[in-house]
Amino acid sequence: MNHYFFDSRGRVKRYIKEVGNQWVTGILEDKSNNRILVARITEAESNSAFARLVREKIWTSAEANLQQKQLKKHFRHEYRVISVTVLVVQQAIEFLHQHPLRAYDAIQLAGAVLTNIRLVQQLKPPLTFVSGDKRLLTVASTIGLKVEDPNAYP
Repeated sequence: MNHYFFDSRGRVKRYIKEVGNQWVTGILEDKSNNRILVARITEAESNSAFARLVREKIWTSAEANLQQKQLKKHFRHEYRVISVTVLVVQQAIEFLHQHPLRAYDAIQLAGAVLTNIRLVQQLKPPLTFVSGDKRLLTVASTIGLKVEDPNAYP
């Protein structure tokens, strides 16, 4: 079983038809037997992307509502949701002082790093950090995470 930690820019490709959509869909298929990990804040970030698409008249409100329902269903049944704990925030703060990251990106990265540590301690394979943000992927790779960019799969 492979573990994939998706940040918002990676996972939102499940709902938005853009570069990387097919690759993400393949990773998320039930038959793939992959475990999908997401930080709790990913739900808010995804809804922000949906609202932006409506404001920019790319989606209708009905399309956004449908995707929001799908997102809620996936959070309840398909994703392992990582809480934003005090430890995650402390690790994020360290990353913010060491790397040029936005706050939510640092939270995502901290959640992935701490989850990866637990997986390795349990003698499981390390997770793969998935994001569509090149700067975040560079930092994640620098600190030792295995990374994937869905944008590399047109």
